[in-house]
This record gives sequence, C-alpha cells and structure tokens, in this order.
Amino acid sequence: MQEYECVKQYDLLSQKANLHPGVTQNVSIPNSKWKLHPDITRYIARWDLCHSLGTIWIDPVVNICTAISLYRKCSSQPFTESDRRF
Repeated sequence: MQEYECVKQYDLLSQKANLHPGVTQNVSIPNSKWKLHPDITRYIARWDLCHSLGTIWIDPVVNICTAISLYRKCSSQPFTESDRRF
C-alpha cells in the first residue's frame, strides 16, 4: 500500500471512478489512449495490473466512500463491456 501512495495521483482507474461514482469503469492499459506517467507505468508492470474494473459509491448521508477494484494480469484478456455491466 505504501508503494501505491507514491503513484495514486496517476491512477487512471481511480480518476475515472471518482469522476463517475456509481458507474463501473473499465480500464485496459494496453488499449489506453492516455499517456501515463512513468511511475504508474512501472507500478503497473511490477504488479501486472493491465486490465481493471473499478466502482466507487458515495453514501450522501454519512459521506463515506466505498470502492471495489478487480484486476487481470497483462497476459489475460481485457474485461468486456458485459463484465463492466455485471
């Protein structure tokens, strides 16, 4: 977790999920049009996190944020639109 703290500001999945709470985001780094910061690129390679799904929920009453992320390694197939909607 400490290593992630150094790169979280470059996390594309987190950025997209925070912009659209309640909507699952599908990010596949090999297919991304975004230019990634070298630090997050190294982090992704180190942990083999090329494909990801992520959702953030915000409870408006107590203002608590809950998140879930699923990952597939780089050699795996990317998540599909059907996976995202599930």
